[in-house]
Amino acid sequence: METEKQNIKNELKNKLRKELREEILASNKLATGSDVVRINPSTLFAVAGLKKINPIVAGFRSIKDEPHLVFVDSIDWVFPKVTGKEIRFYKANTKNEQDWTIGSFGIVEPKDSCERVENSHIEMVLAPGMAFDIYGGRLGRGGGFYDRFFSEYEGIKVGVCQHKNLVRKNLKIDAWDKEVDFVLTEQSLYQPFLSETGRLKLHENKQEKVS
Repeated sequence: METEKQNIKNELKNKLRKELREEILASNKLATGSDVVRINPSTLFAVAGLKKINPIVAGFRSIKDEPHLVFVDSIDWVFPKVTGKEIRFYKANTKNEQDWTIGSFGIVEPKDSCERVENSHIEMVLAPGMAFDIYGGRLGRGGGFYDRFFSEYEGIKVGVCQHKNLVRKNLKIDAWDKEVDFVLTEQSLYQPFLSETGRLKLHENKQEKVS
């Protein structure tokens, strides 16, 4: 019975991913090279209250439909590397291609020679997703890497996506699906929070447009 229920949940998630992929492909056909979405997370750092000098923040090297992060110099950046069924984070210089290699799933990852950083030292993690909802729910690509990582991570969790992929439909299907604390798009910074009725509402902070 439990297996049947889980199969139904998996089918629902796969359906959501399929629908979103079709929407992304349709919009990408209309896009040009100048339509690459870049996001400067500086507003996020201020709102989240990062007060430490040069805090350690986990970013990501984007693939196809994901936004491109602007890696501001005031942050010590670390990046994910898939190892077995988990992700680990390493320091790597975004301006030095010698630090990078093509890893699992064709994603650019730090090389093994880069310095690993323990999860407890990372103050904030910026995680990509196919979509996020206004309640902080995330729809990943099916590997479950960030869900497993977030289940034990105690720092600030931030979802990053294009604004068109921020939806009102609740994307949390499984009990292990972990909500994020903020959702950052090229247009705004959203902070889901609990209201008096227990439902999550949307708080919006406009960020400066990145040229």
